[in-house]
Amino acid sequence: MERRLTAFLLPALIVVVVWMMLPRQQTQAPPQAPVATAFQRGPDAKDGDIFTHDFGVPGEPGYRVEFDRRGGAVREILLLDHYVSVVARDKARHDDADYYPIAQPSPANVMMLVLQENGEARRFKKVRIDEAVDKDSGDYSRWMQTVSGNEVRLKLDCQDGRTLEKVYRYQAGRHDLELEIRLSSQQVDDPDGTSYPLALRGVMLPNPRSEHVIGGNPAMALAGWRDVQLNKDGHIVKRSLTPGTIETLTSAAGNTVVTWGGSTNRFFCAFLLPDEAANTTLSYVSAEPLPDLVDATPNLLPHSVPYPHFGLRLPVPKAGETSSLLFRLYLGPKSFGAFASQPEYARLDPVMTEDLTPPGCFDFCNIPGVTLMATYLLKLLEFLHGIVGNWGVAIILLTVLVKIAVFFLNFRSQKSMRAFGAKMARVKPELDAIQTQYKADPKRLQQEMMLLYRKHKMFPPLGGCLPLFLTIPVFFGLFTALRVSYDLRQQPFVAWIKDLSAPDALFHLGFAYVPHFNVLPIIWMVLYSIMMFRMKLPTDPQQRTMQQMMRWMFLLFGVFLYNYASGLLVYMCTSMALAFFEQWLIKRILGPMPDMPGMTTMPQF
Repeated sequence: MERRLTAFLLPALIVVVVWMMLPRQQTQAPPQAPVATAFQRGPDAKDGDIFTHDFGVPGEPGYRVEFDRRGGAVREILLLDHYVSVVARDKARHDDADYYPIAQPSPANVMMLVLQENGEARRFKKVRIDEAVDKDSGDYSRWMQTVSGNEVRLKLDCQDGRTLEKVYRYQAGRHDLELEIRLSSQQVDDPDGTSYPLALRGVMLPNPRSEHVIGGNPAMALAGWRDVQLNKDGHIVKRSLTPGTIETLTSAAGNTVVTWGGSTNRFFCAFLLPDEAANTTLSYVSAEPLPDLVDATPNLLPHSVPYPHFGLRLPVPKAGETSSLLFRLYLGPKSFGAFASQPEYARLDPVMTEDLTPPGCFDFCNIPGVTLMATYLLKLLEFLHGIVGNWGVAIILLTVLVKIAVFFLNFRSQKSMRAFGAKMARVKPELDAIQTQYKADPKRLQQEMMLLYRKHKMFPPLGGCLPLFLTIPVFFGLFTALRVSYDLRQQPFVAWIKDLSAPDALFHLGFAYVPHFNVLPIIWMVLYSIMMFRMKLPTDPQQRTMQQMMRWMFLLFGVFLYNYASGLLVYMCTSMALAFFEQWLIKRILGPMPDMPGMTTMPQF
């Protein structure tokens, strides 16, 4: 049986590895009907249509924003304190290609933060505020810009006595831009209503295929709401981004107000945060999945990027007056620490809860306590990092704490197993006789063995399984947390490990699914195999087969986690090394483990 199992597993592993190393040809998905009309760039811009402004200085929190006067749009936003890679970060001098593009129009060539009229009746009679007057000529409604320090104003004269403005302001040290939408009416009263229905296009975050981790697409569209009558805050998650579907959270007048909305990718997020006065004017948040086709340049999957839309109701001012809506546009890291940096960001805490919940396609992780465990582990890691200053060392310290927590329970369990083994040695003659007498009748054999155990008051302990049950929530909690942990992004450990959120990548290989030679998964596989092959196989046929299968589990886990974040592999390698030390210490104190039929030992992760 053992030889047949080995003969099956080894060829199967070779086939999987070869398949992973074969180059893949990228193909385009068949065309899909667009779910909504995203405002796209028209003909080439004229001189002066595109201008760039820095809010802040490079190396500190701030933004480099590229504006487009056509439609008063934003084309791209770069984070001045985050970089696209470790190599880019470590350069002596930086250019635009080095900074992280938190707002990027490439998936559908869309313009962002564009105001559109939202309703059948056009209130701005003379000029379309978002589109070309003549799409063939490229004659767009051009907003006039005024730049002053950390403030940019985009102003549109609607030619019928109204003026529409978008004002962007920046305060040093923050990861947000203040966005004010103003409407002035010089000589015109509007008899049609008390507010203008407008739609504000949101920000599209980068979401390349390379940042999709085990468990699926990390991007989500999220929105928060408040029940006014119950004075209760809540949130809603938009995980499903299927073609032809726009998912919407609507504010019901009198009961519910939308308090924030936007989208996330693996490490960053973009959310619109209205102030208290603007809460009641944010009528809905929806998400459009883009792009419709595979965009080979940024390596995107179809319908993998949420494109948020916001419904606004801009109050109608009387002649000679001005009305306005005030928002904060959060564009920054997705982490507990970042959200705790400003009081206005506290409403975004539910984002972390959703982020640490395993996605639907990863149901085997959806065991009770995983999200809570992931939350506490991240906070404990932050605490340990504050002491040692290195995230890799903090992960090692966390592993040591976990091992200490289960050591005494494991020691007691091992002691009970040895006591059970001593009783087994005394009743072995009777057990052998029963096995000989009933070897042709397995059901009767089990019954007689249970009677023998009851007679001698022998109750098999949980043995090595109990520590495994205790470490599984920790393993899955870390697995879930490190999937999308911003705190480990581009954080070094030692030597060649420059980014704990990515594979350790000792050197480049260039294969499709094995782009780098990763050392940590191989170290873990070696340690695991040594531990398992040192264990004696049980004499019971069922347990022997199970133990034989466990011996080869390192192959499955090695392939599964080969390209995973090196932070998790640091935990796994440290845990396995400590397991060797724990076994040596227990054996030195209690002596060797006796041979017990029907008992097997489970490895710890």
